[in-house]
Amino acid sequence: MADLDDPAELTARDGGRLLAIARAGANVRHIAAQRIDALRGADIGAFGVLCSELLSPAAGAGLAQLCTRLGAPIGTPLPALDARAEFPRAADLVVIVSVNGLERRLLDAVHLAAARGAEVIVVAPESSPIVIAAAERHLTCVTFGETDDITAWWSAVAAIAASFATAELAALADVLDDAAAALGPVVQTYRNPAKQIALLDSPLLVVATDTPAALAGGLLVDELGARSTWSVRGLDVRFSFTELLGYADERSAGGVDDLFYDPQIDGPQTLAPARGLVLLSGARPTDPSAPDVADEALRVAERIGAVRAVAFGHDEHWSDMALVLLAQLSGTYYTLAND
Repeated sequence: MADLDDPAELTARDGGRLLAIARAGANVRHIAAQRIDALRGADIGAFGVLCSELLSPAAGAGLAQLCTRLGAPIGTPLPALDARAEFPRAADLVVIVSVNGLERRLLDAVHLAAARGAEVIVVAPESSPIVIAAAERHLTCVTFGETDDITAWWSAVAAIAASFATAELAALADVLDDAAAALGPVVQTYRNPAKQIALLDSPLLVVATDTPAALAGGLLVDELGARSTWSVRGLDVRFSFTELLGYADERSAGGVDDLFYDPQIDGPQTLAPARGLVLLSGARPTDPSAPDVADEALRVAERIGAVRAVAFGHDEHWSDMALVLLAQLSGTYYTLAND
């Protein structure tokens, strides 16, 4: 197992993923410098997001969720564009995100969306076939140099945010820089929630209390679930509070953790296994019900077992994006610790 508090060891084992996450803020500033503001003030209808298969489904859903949070009437992740469907129309926006710039499905979507007259933002590596095709049709292109899923995802976040006049990319970049510093390899395990989550070895329950936290929760479940041999489950307590109560009842019904338990005398032990729990919250004051939900979820969670509550400050417009960095780094640390 790797020493998570040894930056040199992590860097040697990593292969670049930690660096890609750490430079998320710099990447957002790079996209901001491209002045992707062609859509500002436009009357846009539905938003559709098509992502590379090299990005997780949770990432695509998160980008669609970001569209609606920023003001889109509808934001939907799509597997492909269907020529027989009504979407996209001329008033719609299609965001196409490619990791390597080579996917035929995404290239076909570029041509179909452009032919329909829709607004299109293409996010892909510079000089790739998809970018070349988009440039030939005079579409908005957001390019990046590295071909990895982390860089592609944050480039897409910046491109979508730049489409809305209310989005401040400089503030987003500052939040990401601060979060990367707070969660990076040089921060000791006992102070770093990303490392603490990576070291949990019991079945893991990820509980989100609001929409921003649900984005991070989905990514965290995806990051850890794809790389672990133990159970990782996500819950949005706004819709699954009774399920959270069920986990608490399951734990309390198991009996007492008796230090003097002897299987030869007492028979099989019925205590339910401890479940590591991560409680995520990124709510803003504009959601008056969120604090009550979070507090109640914490009280129930404490009955389950180990709890790691994570909430990035509610005073920042982009503070919930720091939870995404938390999810990405937690998955990376878990992989490095267990490879």
